[in-house]
Amino acid sequence: MSDITAFEDWPTYMASHPLLTRDDEWASLAVSLMGIPTYTQPVPYIVRTWEVEGTALGDFPEGVPAVGDATEASLTITEYAWDCGFGPQNHGYLIHLTRLDPATLPGLMHYHSHNRIKVIGAYRDLPLSQWDLGEQAELARQYGPRQFATVATLAALKGYAVFCPDTFSWGARRFGLDSPRLREYDNRLASAGEPSWRRYDDVSAFHEHIVAKAATDLGTSYSGMIAYDDLMSLDVARTILGATPSTAIGHSGGGGRSIMSSALNPDVCRVGVLNMMTTLADLLPDHVATHSWLLHIPGLARAADYPDLAANRRTQDLFVLYGRRDSLFPPKGMAAAHRRLTSLFAGEPGTYTSTFLDCDHDLTAEGASAVLTWLSQK
Repeated sequence: MSDITAFEDWPTYMASHPLLTRDDEWASLAVSLMGIPTYTQPVPYIVRTWEVEGTALGDFPEGVPAVGDATEASLTITEYAWDCGFGPQNHGYLIHLTRLDPATLPGLMHYHSHNRIKVIGAYRDLPLSQWDLGEQAELARQYGPRQFATVATLAALKGYAVFCPDTFSWGARRFGLDSPRLREYDNRLASAGEPSWRRYDDVSAFHEHIVAKAATDLGTSYSGMIAYDDLMSLDVARTILGATPSTAIGHSGGGGRSIMSSALNPDVCRVGVLNMMTTLADLLPDHVATHSWLLHIPGLARAADYPDLAANRRTQDLFVLYGRRDSLFPPKGMAAAHRRLTSLFAGEPGTYTSTFLDCDHDLTAEGASAVLTWLSQK
């Protein structure tokens, strides 16, 4: 039984597609480090469209700032799908104020986090009241709106056309976990009393190591395949909206994806990174195991530190939110990254804005407020 169920055509695709070429120094560096293959321009199609009245948006976390009279607003959500060249089709959700043409609004890519939840991807960015996942709706009750369905909804209410795509190994692009080795692991979790709604994600955390090994054997990387999917998603958003969204934002792993989008595409010139910043050296020795392969980019440490990658061309506006009690990142590493970014942007045309909050790895109401303030600064 396959260790890469639903992606058995991935090796053939990689063997027949060379790496992307880029004239830009930073984009070329990112492509070479991560091993991102070429792709055919995606052609999205609409899966479904529906409207959400303000009164049905669901409750925001206490303290989240109001955006006008949200109860009087109506959001339109359109689900798109497109072919990625291999594996399952990808899906993404466009969210915008119903009364406005999304092509006339500023575009914003909202990248979902890792959060050890892979059974869904961008669906978590929809208003919580819209979740219709059967047993997986337990995720909403267990994790609540701490990190889900806040920033994307607030940005849409503020007048952005927000595109929320799945990515490689999440949601519509998730792997099947039916190999004998993985089934045995699942059975052990079931015997230990692990509820069924949680087991896919626990098994997929183990499976991520297998996927990272496969990616290496194929001449790419786990982070490279995520960047591959995200580049296609940017193209989909450009097709839908008529222009590449200039803003990318995400929490945790989604923040890392925002950084890579700006490094790979200079049209992404406003980047929000929430709870996802450190110097690489400071991850050792105590903060390696807590992170996904998404953060660990082969060869990056010899080419550029993480703050340098985030700053890349120094022409973008970069916003970084730090949690002083973030258990995934060492205070020393966050402080060093902040100093480095401050230095890199000094005298440059771009800007670096930072906010330090007394929080752990959660995107708190105070954090959502800080993000909204930054988004308001055009």
